[in-house]
Amino acid sequence: MRTEFRYRLLGPLTVLRNGSPVPITAAKQRALLAALLVDPNRNVPVDTLIARVWGPETPQGNRNTLQKHVVRLRRTLAGEGHDDPITTQPDGYSLAVADSALDITEFDTLAHQARSSLADGDAGSASGLLGRALSLWHGEPLADVPSDVLHREFVPPLAEKRLAAIEHRIEADLQLGRHAHLGTELRELTARHPLRERFWAQRMLALYRSGRQAEAVDSYRAVSGILADELGIDPGAQLRELHQRILSGDAALDAPDVTPAVPHRVTPRQLPAHTAHFVGRAKELHRLTGLLDSAAHGGGTVVISAVDGSAGIGKTTLAVHWARQTAERFPDGQLFVNLRGFDPSRPPTRPEDAVRGLLNAFEVPPERIPPDPDAQAALYRSLVADRHMVIVLDNARDADQVRPLLPGSPNCVVVITSRNQLAGLVAHEGARPLTLDVLSREEAVALLARYLGEDRVTAEPEAVSAVIEHCARLPLALAIAAARAALNPQLPLRTLAEDLRDARTRLNILDAGDRETNVRAVFSWSYAHLSSQAARMFRFLGEHPGPDISLPAAASLAGMPTARTGPLLAELTRAHMLTEHVPGRFTFHDLLRVYATERARSVDSEDERHAAIARTLDHYLQTGHAANVVMHPTRLPITLPPPHSHALTERISDSAQALAWFDAELPVLTASIDKALECGFNMHAWQIPWTLASYLDWQGHPNSWVSTQRIALLAAQRLQDREAQARTHLILGHACAALRLLDEARLSLQSALELARQLGDVAGEASAHRALGWACDLQNDPAGAVAHCKQALALFKSIGRTEDVGSTLNAISVSHANLGDQQSALSYAARAIEACRAAGLRRDEGDAMNSLAYIHYHFGDHPQALASLIRASELYDEQRDRYKRADVLANIGDVHHATGDPEAAQEAWSAALIILDELGHPAAQKVRAKLD
Repeated sequence: MRTEFRYRLLGPLTVLRNGSPVPITAAKQRALLAALLVDPNRNVPVDTLIARVWGPETPQGNRNTLQKHVVRLRRTLAGEGHDDPITTQPDGYSLAVADSALDITEFDTLAHQARSSLADGDAGSASGLLGRALSLWHGEPLADVPSDVLHREFVPPLAEKRLAAIEHRIEADLQLGRHAHLGTELRELTARHPLRERFWAQRMLALYRSGRQAEAVDSYRAVSGILADELGIDPGAQLRELHQRILSGDAALDAPDVTPAVPHRVTPRQLPAHTAHFVGRAKELHRLTGLLDSAAHGGGTVVISAVDGSAGIGKTTLAVHWARQTAERFPDGQLFVNLRGFDPSRPPTRPEDAVRGLLNAFEVPPERIPPDPDAQAALYRSLVADRHMVIVLDNARDADQVRPLLPGSPNCVVVITSRNQLAGLVAHEGARPLTLDVLSREEAVALLARYLGEDRVTAEPEAVSAVIEHCARLPLALAIAAARAALNPQLPLRTLAEDLRDARTRLNILDAGDRETNVRAVFSWSYAHLSSQAARMFRFLGEHPGPDISLPAAASLAGMPTARTGPLLAELTRAHMLTEHVPGRFTFHDLLRVYATERARSVDSEDERHAAIARTLDHYLQTGHAANVVMHPTRLPITLPPPHSHALTERISDSAQALAWFDAELPVLTASIDKALECGFNMHAWQIPWTLASYLDWQGHPNSWVSTQRIALLAAQRLQDREAQARTHLILGHACAALRLLDEARLSLQSALELARQLGDVAGEASAHRALGWACDLQNDPAGAVAHCKQALALFKSIGRTEDVGSTLNAISVSHANLGDQQSALSYAARAIEACRAAGLRRDEGDAMNSLAYIHYHFGDHPQALASLIRASELYDEQRDRYKRADVLANIGDVHHATGDPEAAQEAWSAALIILDELGHPAAQKVRAKLD
């Protein structure tokens, strides 16, 4: 089979081989591959490659060194049995790259097509093409490629191409009359690229067309000042001319009278790839087609429910195969939704999330999607009402999860797969049940032949019969056994049959036929053929809290260096005992997790398993602490216990990396906290939540903040550690206040204050006073808030904690505003901003600017409020604090609303709501109410 490669350079370097990621872990290999990719299908001289990979630090024997790296890269790309895309030339190398296989080439093609469409007056096509082109970008080009030469020579031109594409896309959108939706984007673009006059011109035009002539003129003044200060020049002729035309109210600048075009009718084709090993099921396929015919006459829908204990029975494979087989009867496309009803690592897909995904499949613009879930479901039903479609809803938990996704149109056929029989749908919606059984013997033989070839199967008929019998004709068990045999061509099938017969759990398959025991025999055979170290790794993975694991965490779990752990994970992945679901992160499904846990408890001693869990928790605690220190260096520290000698701590070099680590590990960290408490690791159970607290606060996850701190408090109490209890009460009080659980917040904060006093912890006492001040403010007691915060200020000053002075002054300023004391509020706010700037605390400065805006707004000075909010937004953007940016956007909307600009208010509130919904933050409900 021909090998298809795809390469991505517009972001971290990524390689896909036949659709599967190929990890390029070695830095020099990434640099070498990128050095070839920037000149695809061309001979790249050896000297050029050396310069791109090593720069001025060229190694001795550079040609030999380069040749060794080329050999390793070839081995990585080709793997076993795949085509080698690298060709040796007389004085260099070339990399064969198919058309559209490189994202840069695809970007250039789409951008060129868009420019042609724009020149031909087809703004709609241009906007769509440029949207597709820009969606190919996933960060800075060559983000993880260590080559100064490549970054210097290739990244700036690529960045310029991207900005030009954005300019052209905005130009197309302006021609389409979409000016009202461009305000926020253009404001951000002019902030990031203040010297790019075209963005300013587009911003001025969008504002003018939105009826905001004064703001358009203000934008011209802003860019004039920037150009004068930075470059000592005036705006260019085009910008000056646009300014004059805006001042004169030139009618030619008005939005074009765009006649709504007939919307492009999207035809979704979402079915997963067809499996090459599908066999049999002729009776079931015939019955499905018969149900389709009866549905066409009776106006019903087709629903499939799977048999009890049906894991591995082939429900999804059958549904997808049938949908593909009958695709010609559904000219308007196919939809596919994985409802994850029985996914152990992720919650079931909420119906509203599934509906939103279906709307995305129809490319419904975000501005057309209503905020109310019921309205979204109604829009989805409207979209499919006149279409002939097949809709596959896979892995449903129950009828309630499915009902909002059922269309009202008799033209559509719905196929639902589930481990449960959906009796409610049969009774109330008239669904037609179809129960799958195991394969017939003939079908089982055909399945093995698909994997192993007819010759190998017919050569050992008795062994084939034994394998089929031992696998109970279960498709998943047969597929796994056949795949293992296919990967070992020299392995006689009689050996496979003997291994299956000798497995200790084999009788469970024959006697019970339970879905776990059906699969366990095949898993045990696969497990028995692992190397001893890979088998140990697999067992310990069953002890990991999940839902997935990184290489450093796996190395800590196993007590090995990453250089030894990586090959073990690769071996497990090849054996289908593990899946690398995203590059560098590994997972396995629920049955494998159960099996791994069973094997660990059978093979490994309790002390060994306890040590593995301890090393893993140490990894998350130590790395989480390191990430927290980078993100929040002024936070009151805690003392960690010494880590296990084999627990790895990942290096966190900056805030962006810290944030990325927490983003990736959040589900694992919350599961680790539960695991720590369950297994008696009480120190980890209170300290891991401590490391998470700032992240959960700043990224807007109040529910997780509260739940993790409640566990932390229970662990601290078990330890009878009063200092830990004081710290945890303080954070829990903050978290409860953020979630407006004010009674619990006051109780926790009062406990923190009392414990801090008993311990002589002045900083803790001051922090508790400040937090109590916030709680008082939330309970409409600003006088009490001032009293608490002034005590906090005095205590912080008494111990020289200048890093806490600014935030405390900020709290006092807000409380004075709530008391109606404008002069004191402004005075404290100015002192707070000055203190934050002096300490270099940019996030705290953003908080102070946000508070200053509140004070101005509170006393009716809307222009100053808006200016302060814009500055706060810039500071939060620096810190990548999405929740507080959403808070500022909501406040900006309030200011615009107060000044009689409902369109600007709606724009700001909508932008805030998008962020809050993505975060799942309860504040979204309040903002949504403003939009309603």
